[in-house]
Amino acid sequence: MNIIPDMNGTAAILPRALETPLRVALASFPVVVNATARPRLADTKSLQLFRSEYKERSLPGRLRHTGTDTAWIADGVLATPWWRVL
Repeated sequence: MNIIPDMNGTAAILPRALETPLRVALASFPVVVNATARPRLADTKSLQLFRSEYKERSLPGRLRHTGTDTAWIADGVLATPWWRVL
């Protein structure tokens, strides 16, 4: 059994089998939209800062852009076109 705080600051006791799905459900999914066709490493600064502040809750971030390429451009930051769903 694990004690997990909920959004109201109270605690819930959950079986260990629910721990991983709950952590995924409470995770943050950072997204930045950038009006460039060629995102650069400097464009990931806010995503990297967010991920460092919320290490335990942050999933890999997405940098949406106007180009056509999909690539990992920084640790934990995937650059994808705004129209592509991943």
